Amino acid sequence: MEATGHYNLNLISFLQTIVYSAVAYNPFLIKEFSGTLTLCKTKTDKTDTLIIAKNLATVLSQNHFKPLFNRQVLKFLTRHRNRLTTKHSKLKGQYIRIHNM
Repeated sequence: MEATGHYNLNLISFLQTIVYSAVAYNPFLIKEFSGTLTLCKTKTDKTDTLIIAKNLATVLSQNHFKPLFNRQVLKFLTRHRNRLTTKHSKLKGQYIRIHNM
């Protein structure tokens, strides 16, 4: 399936726990690979599926597809920290305005 941020992680985890071979692939890599196969700009689900299948047939190592959950957790924590920092700054500004009244 196409890697779409964090949206595909739950589905891939579920499929892998019930012993399905599921991987997420970077859409940019598929686009670049499709450019090596044809000059035609046809974009349908059927042609996309065939291109993805051909690309996966050329990949030698499945270790390439193992999800990096530590990276996902780090992304989540970094975004959470940024939200908290922004909220802290706003609250500090409100406090200063109220205190100066």
